[in-house]
Amino acid sequence: MKVMFIRPPETFIKDPRVGIPVGTLSVAAVLEKSGHEIKVFDSLLYRDKVDNPLHFGASWQRIEDEIRGFSPDVIGIVGMFSTQAPNALTLINIAKKVDINIKLITGGSHATVRPTEFLDAGIDMVIVGEGEYAAVDIIEYFSGTRELKDVQGAAYYENGRLKVTRREFIKNLDELPIPAYHLVDMEQYFQLVKDGYSSRPLDVFHRPMREITMITSRGCPFECTFCSIHPTMGYPFRAHSPEYVVNHIQHVVEHYGIELIHFEDDNLTLDPNRFEKILDMLKERNIHVEWDTPNGTRADTLSRELLGKMKKMHVRELRIAIESADQQILNTVIRKDLD
Repeated sequence: MKVMFIRPPETFIKDPRVGIPVGTLSVAAVLEKSGHEIKVFDSLLYRDKVDNPLHFGASWQRIEDEIRGFSPDVIGIVGMFSTQAPNALTLINIAKKVDINIKLITGGSHATVRPTEFLDAGIDMVIVGEGEYAAVDIIEYFSGTRELKDVQGAAYYENGRLKVTRREFIKNLDELPIPAYHLVDMEQYFQLVKDGYSSRPLDVFHRPMREITMITSRGCPFECTFCSIHPTMGYPFRAHSPEYVVNHIQHVVEHYGIELIHFEDDNLTLDPNRFEKILDMLKERNIHVEWDTPNGTRADTLSRELLGKMKKMHVRELRIAIESADQQILNTVIRKDLD
């Protein structure tokens, strides 16, 4: 089938942040491997002039034209954050205006916990939790090669009633292909950094770099009250092997000249031995790439020895997720098990 992923334009009051849609590229890679024709359209790569001064990205007219040009069977609406949900809902109307028969899917944290918000607006199916294999099930159902009862990891209406099916979290992440970077123009993202639209807030000494986001692990065994990761990625910590991670890094360095990696893991150093092995392998292969940890690391996973290796292996910025200096707040409000 022809599947088109669209990241809608976003609404920013100030300081837009644009990064590679790494989750989308991971789902796209699995669908492409399954034989489907994939197109990724990222609205945030455009600076179209519209009436709304807070609108950032392609105009709705450009998006409509892109849909007509590709004529997809299925559109996957990319959306992570609740603040941008209204733009995702607007895209539903645009897609249905082009062709009422186009099937629409979406996923991510917001859609996982509030699927009816999207189903009531015209989405055919919502991916619940991890997207890679759930997307395969859904596309196969749309193509007529899978029964509805066999679709796992989705929310939909059946005979007017909400039905939600869960699927097991992927145990062996190494079976996933490397994200489909070839489906987007990487140079456009690098230019965005030069233009001041980096995906992450940067330190004052930062120079424009060829940078990407990378996620090497999923899940978190802790129960911090503020975190939204559990509905989509679960509690068990699952991680790519050091070999997979270093092969991935080597791939993006050699093919795209990557100079800086933002490790967006929720628990990059939860397994210190694993991360130490990654650093050792980078040194063995003489791969020079700077990196940082925007989501933060847990203080109780760090040792002096590991910190020393991090420094030698080009860490640019290490954020430590302390959350609060008040033990009562940590214990009773945040419920983060730290001293």
